Amino acid sequence: MPNELTEPIWNAENINRKSGSTTFETCGWCEFAGGGSCRYNAHLQTSCSLLPEWKHHVLFWDSPCIWKHQGKADIEQGVERLRGQAEGYRRSAQRSDEWANKLLTLRFCADPIPVLPDNRKADHFNEGDNIRFYLNGVWESASVVYGYRHHDGCVSFASEKFPAGPNGATGCGFATPTVLLESEWQYFHEHPDVFLQWLQRSDREYNGRHLPMEQMYAAFVEACANA
Repeated sequence: MPNELTEPIWNAENINRKSGSTTFETCGWCEFAGGGSCRYNAHLQTSCSLLPEWKHHVLFWDSPCIWKHQGKADIEQGVERLRGQAEGYRRSAQRSDEWANKLLTLRFCADPIPVLPDNRKADHFNEGDNIRFYLNGVWESASVVYGYRHHDGCVSFASEKFPAGPNGATGCGFATPTVLLESEWQYFHEHPDVFLQWLQRSDREYNGRHLPMEQMYAAFVEACANA
């Protein structure tokens, strides 16, 4: 068995060869190759995910398939282990489905509270949407514009007070309670106590620090009073 890292000849055939082409000959492109260093679609240094007891044994792209040289009893044991895993996954999926159905019973009596920031979908904010955002102790108004990582974890916005410049627009992560759709703002305007609870449920570290939830709520109350 090879004992040092080498590489295949990178001809067109090997460069374009798809991963997951299990032939039970060598490890490089096998779908059961368990991580390690890779180039193109080949695992150069890896392990066999079908052999958890071998997880500390280093295999290489041209290592002969261990399974091809296993005895009948070992192969039967491997099959039994995989079928046991599959049965465990089926039971887990069934339990998850049962829990999902139980949660669904709550949906019909739940209030239309805006979704928590961490549960927002990537397209929660779209170009042209009117929003409110918290900055320097004040809730400001703006509209969503296309910007950095739009629909990919961030939201950008602009207004007369905060115009977009040559370096882009003002923005933030979309999964933070510092930015709200106007429709969400209006809901919380009618249910201020719910907004306080919503902020408390959103309280976690953002970029390594907690947000000033109490100040955010106080600024919200003041903005609503002045509306």
